[in-house]
Amino acid sequence: REEAILQLRSMPHAELKALLKLRNDNERLMKQVEQARRELERLRAKQGNPKALLALESQEAALEQGVPPELVVEVRRKVRELCALRKRWWRDRQDESTTVRRSLAAVDLPEDANTDDRPPPVSQDSIFQRIRASMTLP
Repeated sequence: REEAILQLRSMPHAELKALLKLRNDNERLMKQVEQARRELERLRAKQGNPKALLALESQEAALEQGVPPELVVEVRRKVRELCALRKRWWRDRQDESTTVRRSLAAVDLPEDANTDDRPPPVSQDSIFQRIRASMTLP
């Protein structure tokens, strides 16, 4: 403790004042953030935002509003399932065999500048055929 006091006394006053000012600013900003969070929660409760049911802190608030706890549990379970399905869909779309990659965009382009430039055969297909082709294996 004495070392800390000596270290503080050895610091220039300008640095110490700047440090204390930053600390006070930090505390003030933390209070503002907390007030904004409380205001958002109040507005969500007032508007009946369904996302409020998903927040951990609002479980008690949902019970006070007359929402059955079974419904809250079911909604949270379905949200987790939906998020898992979205992640799985995205992971499957990133598979090399099912996604059109940028590196494949120039596969059929002529290497020689003297060769006749023809439109790619993809542009001759309908939109449905192009979407289907991008989602299936060749």
